[in-house]
Amino acid sequence: SLGQSAWSEPRAVAESALVWRTFTDPSGRLHLLYVRPTHTNGAPAGVYYASLAAGAVDWSARQALYPSIYARLLLAEQVHLTGAADGEEHVVAAWNDPRLERTFMANSADGGVTWERPSDVTVPDVTLPQLVAVGNGAFLALWQGARAGYGTALYEQHSSDGGRTWDTPRRVLDDLSASTQEVALRYAGQGNALLVVGAGSPGLTLAAWDASQKTRPDIMGWSELHRLEMSFRDAETGRTVWLG
Repeated sequence: SLGQSAWSEPRAVAESALVWRTFTDPSGRLHLLYVRPTHTNGAPAGVYYASLAAGAVDWSARQALYPSIYARLLLAEQVHLTGAADGEEHVVAAWNDPRLERTFMANSADGGVTWERPSDVTVPDVTLPQLVAVGNGAFLALWQGARAGYGTALYEQHSSDGGRTWDTPRRVLDDLSASTQEVALRYAGQGNALLVVGAGSPGLTLAAWDASQKTRPDIMGWSELHRLEMSFRDAETGRTVWLG
């Protein structure tokens, strides 16, 4: 409660980090992905992972998921890290390699202690991965087309075995039109997910993914797109005021 809590002493988790991303799971464990831009014999540059159990004070040993000496040359805006965990020891991570123009995924079945070798995504020309755990070892991945023109081409994949294998990717939500930088996928509880598009703009576009409906080919698990306009009319001036 307010006035009865205090921050712990700061601890160095990584010697250097170009970009980082944290996410939690239902068990309360905090997961960390980061890109190390410095390269030494004992710690090569690349993508790393560490975690902190609920109530713990010491972080786990860092794991090098994707060592690459070329990570020294990356810029923060070139790398997109994302991850998800279901609280049942399954952890999945994804990231872009701008030099190879490919996206990679890796998974762990023991809470991040050991990891499978990363594999590249089978969807061509995709970037900006989004991941969400939807329960019982199932994960939903959403990819954006890197060369989709003016719109946003979205592709989804599902895994039912903790991220070890994925079904055939398929394009979804063809009517969506937005900047590729504005898409966010979030867990919505009970095996569902929520897609939010347009953060920072005067309006949001929303779509819900229902795990129980993903086998229907007519809707493929997604609701219709809903537009939420962030505006109101000023009663005194009669003008429309848009909220970003």
